[in-house]
Amino acid sequence: MELPAILSRLLGPLQQRVTGMVARAALRLVDDAPAIQRGQIERRAGEVMGGVEIVWPPGLRANVGSGEVVALSLGGSPNHLVALPMGTKGGPDLAAGDVAVFSPGGFVHLKANGEVWVRGNGKVVLRRGEAGHWISIREDGIRSSVAITVGGAP
Repeated sequence: MELPAILSRLLGPLQQRVTGMVARAALRLVDDAPAIQRGQIERRAGEVMGGVEIVWPPGLRANVGSGEVVALSLGGSPNHLVALPMGTKGGPDLAAGDVAVFSPGGFVHLKANGEVWVRGNGKVVLRRGEAGHWISIREDGIRSSVAITVGGAP
């Protein structure tokens, strides 16, 4: 037996395991009810896996419903998967240093120059605390839970 064939036979299982550690996958379903968001992914045609933990950056969580993810097999185990959601198309144009959180319903755009833009396809509500004062910008005008004062320091 030649050396390449011997190496292929010996290293084949390791190569398959390493190759399967990172894969692009389709997110099919999301269960947002538990403290740890889980979903169902399809890594290859017909290879559907459920109960996969969806990992978000700290302070961010979304229920994207479906889309593309990067599936990671932790420790090389196909039974211990996590999914990292990939960027989505759409949203506002971003300059260097800008950050945006968006959905089909609107967006919050934090600009590098300090401006904050908020756009909603419905009403936009700003609220202080759980039951605090609020201001609502709607199609028919601006409403507030208290009288609005013009002028003075913020």
